[in-house]
Amino acid sequence: TASGFDLNRLNLLVAVLEKRTKLKLADKDIYINVVGGLKLSDPAADLAVAMAIASASVGRSLSDQAVVFGEVGLGGEVRSAQGWHTRIKEAKKLGFTYAIAPKTHQDSFIKGVGDMRQALIDYLQ
Repeated sequence: TASGFDLNRLNLLVAVLEKRTKLKLADKDIYINVVGGLKLSDPAADLAVAMAIASASVGRSLSDQAVVFGEVGLGGEVRSAQGWHTRIKEAKKLGFTYAIAPKTHQDSFIKGVGDMRQALIDYLQ
């Protein structure tokens, strides 16, 4: 179930998570709620949503010092996000210490990942 997030996009992310990371999600109830009544349609939210689902599934958390963004492709690859410089600037202002984002973005603040599997292995504690 998704509130404020496209249900088709959620289903796609769950399918990619199952296929590319071997997580077993078919028997799980998955709920996504975007706070404040907002509608989130930016594909750059894909990686954050996927990592939140994986985190809940395996019982391991993501650091509260990290901000996460990147579009997730059907092959599990993490793609570039438009306006990433602005995202980094805002994340720094908000006190985050690093970003988990596509490795194509060159910035010392970013811990780059090439695909979802790598992101989950490297950054879920």
